[in-house]
Amino acid sequence: MKRCLIGLIFLAAFARADEFTVTKDVPYVADAADAYQAERCRLDIVSPKDAQNLPGVYFGWLALTIVCYMLLTQWMKNRYVRRYGELL
Repeated sequence: MKRCLIGLIFLAAFARADEFTVTKDVPYVADAADAYQAERCRLDIVSPKDAQNLPGVYFGWLALTIVCYMLLTQWMKNRYVRRYGELL
């Protein structure tokens, strides 16, 4: 945990604000049902200035990685239960 915190502080110290574009108050609810949704359902998007659209292959690999992670996790849980009889 300590290493993670030190790493985040290190990254924050060297991040340059002029390299990013900030788009504020982007609504993520198309038709707000009430004033609360209209006010609160908003995002701030931070992206690199020279960002480009990701290729479609990226999303295929992302989906494959997530599915493999899910299968591996389930397989390891099953092995653990078979060996110790129950989960923690």
